[in-house]
Amino acid sequence: MLLQMKKEKVLEEWQIADARNLRQLFDARLETVAEGKLISQMEFGAKYGIGSQGMVWQYLNAHRPLNIKAAAAFARGLGVSVAEFSPTLAQQIEDAADVAQDVPNIGLVAQDSEQHLQWVTEEEMRLLDKFRACGRFERAQAMVYVDSLPKAILPGQLRDKA
Repeated sequence: MLLQMKKEKVLEEWQIADARNLRQLFDARLETVAEGKLISQMEFGAKYGIGSQGMVWQYLNAHRPLNIKAAAAFARGLGVSVAEFSPTLAQQIEDAADVAQDVPNIGLVAQDSEQHLQWVTEEEMRLLDKFRACGRFERAQAMVYVDSLPKAILPGQLRDKA
């Protein structure tokens, strides 16, 4: 029988550094208050939802790249922030939180105390896509511009000025 070996994923330098930082924190952790002794990798993995002892070992020794879920679990278990061992993942978490807060609530509009679906034209959709692609600063600048537009633009008014 022919066995096919999985190719081991090559980690980036920052991922290797993260594992090294995490390993230092893990090895320096304090004794658990309840038991008065260090818990094993197996117990740590089970208690904090990381997985088996093998998974904990793989993360600590840069055999598996840390992901946000595992990083959060290690941070919780070690009582530290993710930034203490992985500035890159901490930034990814922050970016994801920013995006989650920026998701607009579109689709429903109130008219005469009733809610109706609002259809969006292709042009409006293009504007929305471009707006969503902007950072906070660019969005603020765009809103200043939009707020400076006249309240009512008559059909053809912009065309005549062009």
